[in-house]
Amino acid sequence: MQQSSTFSFKEILSHTSSLQSVFEQGIEINTRDATGQTLLISATLKNDYALVQALLEQAGIDVNLPDSHGRTALMYAMSSPHLPILEELLGDNRIAVNQQDSRGSTALMLAAALGLCRIVSLILPPFFRHREEKP
Repeated sequence: MQQSSTFSFKEILSHTSSLQSVFEQGIEINTRDATGQTLLISATLKNDYALVQALLEQAGIDVNLPDSHGRTALMYAMSSPHLPILEELLGDNRIAVNQQDSRGSTALMLAAALGLCRIVSLILPPFFRHREEKP
């Protein structure tokens, strides 16, 4: 994973949402920007469904890579005004629904604390799927 203090994905994505354009700038898939965000987190915050889909198709992407606050794309997707990104992330078997942020909260805990019942209902099936997969 590459860390950079010289650019912001928010700034880059304000000019393009083409994954090819981002990669042409020499940015690696799991790079963090100056704010500690990954490209997947930034695309999620921008609510760019097509870019999130394209990123999830990339080999080597760490879908659970947190930002500097320990928050993942899944955690940020809960605040998205549209559910498709959240549903797309939850449908990816690599998503760790039990991953904790720097305060020890999981996506399910955050959604429950915020009273986001619809989101809790979306997180629960993957939560139980991941629990059943553990030995």
